[in-house]
Amino acid sequence: MKEKKIPILFTKDQYKDLLLLVNIGNWVINSYSDDDSESEFTKMESFIASHHTEFGENKLAEFDTDLNGYFPTQELEEWAQKFIEPYENDVFWEKLAERFVVRDLRRQFDPAQIKKMSREIFFEKYDRLISQYQSEFENHGLQRLFVRNENGDLIEADVGSLPAKVGRNEPCPCGSGKKYKKCCGGSPSANLAIKPDIPPPRLTERINANIHRLLSQKEFDSPEEMNAFLQKTLQENKGDVPEVTPQSALERAQELVYDAWESGSAVERVRLAKRAIEISPDCADAYNILAEDTNPSLDQATDLYQKGVEAGERALGKKMFEKEVGHFWGILETRPYMRAKSGLAGCLWLQDKGDSPKHDEAIKHYQELLRLNPNDNQGIRYILSAHLLELSKFEELGQLFQAYPNDGAAAWVYAQALYSFFKEGADSVDSKQLLREAINTNKYVPNYLLQFKKLPKKLPEYIGMGDEREAQACAHALMTSWQKNKGALEWLKASL
Repeated sequence: MKEKKIPILFTKDQYKDLLLLVNIGNWVINSYSDDDSESEFTKMESFIASHHTEFGENKLAEFDTDLNGYFPTQELEEWAQKFIEPYENDVFWEKLAERFVVRDLRRQFDPAQIKKMSREIFFEKYDRLISQYQSEFENHGLQRLFVRNENGDLIEADVGSLPAKVGRNEPCPCGSGKKYKKCCGGSPSANLAIKPDIPPPRLTERINANIHRLLSQKEFDSPEEMNAFLQKTLQENKGDVPEVTPQSALERAQELVYDAWESGSAVERVRLAKRAIEISPDCADAYNILAEDTNPSLDQATDLYQKGVEAGERALGKKMFEKEVGHFWGILETRPYMRAKSGLAGCLWLQDKGDSPKHDEAIKHYQELLRLNPNDNQGIRYILSAHLLELSKFEELGQLFQAYPNDGAAAWVYAQALYSFFKEGADSVDSKQLLREAINTNKYVPNYLLQFKKLPKKLPEYIGMGDEREAQACAHALMTSWQKNKGALEWLKASL
């Protein structure tokens, strides 16, 4: 029996959208397939592309004489990549964090222990870990992520110079004679060699700023209307956000900051930062760059961060601090101020040893950052908890722990254990449980706190959840506090 055909009428624009959707769908299905045979989905894409002349779309589809079929053109595939690449970027960060969490859980617990966990306990531990990795990747991208071999040496792949971008319908540069999409273009390992590194999330601030300027040019009656406008604009521009010229002096200065972030030269970053300040003295991030890249003294860095804070306060205005408390980081314009305030607090803490007004001032800055942004995208709570322990400010520390009950970083759980020891003693059920949890989180920390192993003179530049480098950083931050609380180290030693 002959299969019945059902006619469907399309406008020219609808046909263009259909070509795009089919190309994206076929990419998802076949992109990483090892099967060289033509799939039913590829045949369907070829069939739909064969009608391109009827709609006058010669730019989006063409007949390939070598393969004797119709295929999307380079222009269509580049259009599709405008949608695919942001999706890949989001999935990359999400899946990277998830896989690290699974790895860490398997390191800390054997399969039998995991199987016995209730869903509530399992996901409590999972959420603690995932928040740590999400914060790390949001603030640093891949900059502090490295791979070591069995000898502890860093592994750095030598990929040589990156080849030019290869179209998926062009011959594969490996010399196989196949089309790129049917050869290395479908291989994850090849993508690593041809695609540039995914930028740290901070660099996406430029895109977000451009979107904000685009949306600010119109008035919308609802979020739905705004989203519809944005989606239509992206579609019309093949996935790109159209460039909107910065209008204010501060916007133009911040664009120079974005250029500086993308520069690999400290000299160039400083030059751009100084130029940004000339354009707008309210550009807080420009002062942040000068504090980080001019090799200043502690006093000079403190002064630069202070100027950054003041610039941010002028730029944001008093109403922002009154109306937007609680989700500051979610507002793009607040981030330069938040970065400057964190830098200033760090400098103030280093000004003097022991309990001093400068220490108290640093604590207030950190607490204010958390008040403005309780989600703590900057990881302020870890710095603050260590400082409060060192100053024996246990009441404030208890309030901080209550604000973040599901955190699983080593520095956090070892600080919680010490806090419970101080409040409830060594024999309390809570103290014992917290100490066991801390040791399960990172088994290497006690060796350094008890000085069975010496801390390195130079702390590691990066850490991994549950590894020895995290233990070194944790012990360095908490050593003084564990030593000054009488009986704490003996309690830790007896628990091993």
